[in-house]
Amino acid sequence: LAVLAVVLPMITRNGHREAVASEIKSNAFETARNIRCYYIKAEIRVTENSETPGCERVDRVEIWSKGPDKYRIDTEITGMENIGIPPTRSTTIQNGRTVASLGQDGTDIYYNCPPFDYFVGQFDRPYEMANELNALIDADLVDVMAEEVVSGEDAYKIEAGKDERTSLGHPDTAKRVVSWVSKENSICLKKEIYEYGELASTIEVIDYR
Repeated sequence: LAVLAVVLPMITRNGHREAVASEIKSNAFETARNIRCYYIKAEIRVTENSETPGCERVDRVEIWSKGPDKYRIDTEITGMENIGIPPTRSTTIQNGRTVASLGQDGTDIYYNCPPFDYFVGQFDRPYEMANELNALIDADLVDVMAEEVVSGEDAYKIEAGKDERTSLGHPDTAKRVVSWVSKENSICLKKEIYEYGELASTIEVIDYR
C-alpha cells in the first residue's frame, strides 16, 4: 500500500503531462492549418558574448506576413554602443523572389531581382510563426515543465525535440531551447536559447494577431 501511495500519483501526473503534450501538438496543427497572415511584435535579447563585449543587444521587431514569401520586417537594434555601433533602424520587404532593404540612411538595397540577380535559399526572419508551429507538430518529445503567464496569456513552459537529448536531464547540450506556448493556440510566446548550458538569447512576443 505504501508503494501504491507513491507510485499512483506519479502515474497520474505523467498521464496528465502526456495529455497536455498531445493537446499542445493538436492545437499547433489547427493553428498552422488556419493561419493565412499575421502580425508579430517581439523583443530579442542577446546575451553578452566574445563578439560583443560589454553589450546587451536588444532587437525590437515588427513582422507582417502574408504567406511564406510576402512579408515586411521593421527592426530597431540597440545596446551595441560599447563597440561603436549606434542604435539602428531598418525595414526589409519581400515580395516573392524580390527582397528590398531600407536602412536609416535612406539607401535602398535590392536583392534577387530577375533577370539581373538570382538568390537560392531563404532569408532568415527573427520570428517565423510557421516554423515554430511545425517544430511542435513534428516533435517526438514534448516535455511539459510548468504552467505560467507570459505577456498576459496562460502558457505552458515546454521543451520539444526529436529525441530524449532535448530533455532537462541533458542541460549542457550544444543547443537547448525552452519555449512558452499559448494554452489556447500553441503559438510560441517566449523562447530561451541555451548554448552549452549558458543562456544565449531570449525572444519574447509582445503582441500578435
